[in-house]
Amino acid sequence: MGFGIEASGAVRLGGIRRRRAQTVRDDMSEWWSDAAPELIDERPSVWAAGERQGVSVRLHPGTDPVVITVEGDGRVRVSIPRTSAVGPGYHSTALSLVRRFFSEQPIEGQAVEDQAANGGSGRWEHLCEAFIADRRAMCRVALHQAPNRLAAWHFTDRVFQALPGEAVHTRMGPMTRDRLDLLLINDDAVAASFPWWAEAQDGAYHLRRALCWLWVDCRWRRSVETERFNLLGCMNHLGDASTLGATGIP
Repeated sequence: MGFGIEASGAVRLGGIRRRRAQTVRDDMSEWWSDAAPELIDERPSVWAAGERQGVSVRLHPGTDPVVITVEGDGRVRVSIPRTSAVGPGYHSTALSLVRRFFSEQPIEGQAVEDQAANGGSGRWEHLCEAFIADRRAMCRVALHQAPNRLAAWHFTDRVFQALPGEAVHTRMGPMTRDRLDLLLINDDAVAASFPWWAEAQDGAYHLRRALCWLWVDCRWRRSVETERFNLLGCMNHLGDASTLGATGIP
């Protein structure tokens, strides 16, 4: 269960390799900041581990950051994990960004693995089918277990406390057993369970992004001092949702 996007290639490094790899990393960090400012609520972070240089950039609060690594020999890898947790709108947008990244950077031997395609045509309706199938597989796992850490992990990858009763964590709030049963038979209910279903970044998109942010990063944290919640960024998305006419804003 679960899927994402993986891509790789290589750049030619000259001079002192480590210094050159760091320069490539910094250029790539700047590219991601400029390419998707509407998706990035916090600046990309850069890091180094020996000859490996890396960039981490979070495009959505509902999943892990995109990780770009540059090895000392020039190999480049882009990993976008668990797009299956956020929705086909996120997957499609992230895939377009990766392809644009490789087309605009001096990277050779490019290879992009779309793990959601799984031999399909890559058309939108087939992408949605892949997300529906994956979400229903997770529902079946949760329904066959007590509402414990494992059932919650499948939906959020971040467990802060157990929920009482017949509910499990999801990125859009607690989900009861009845709701899980509904997802097994109703495609519209499945679509509504994702933070980013449609491709359009309209009012509904901003609202669902803000709600996901609240459930994943804010509501279940045991301590607000260990990691500050970006309330201003969340409020900006709620403001955009209101401006674009979204309904159901809390």
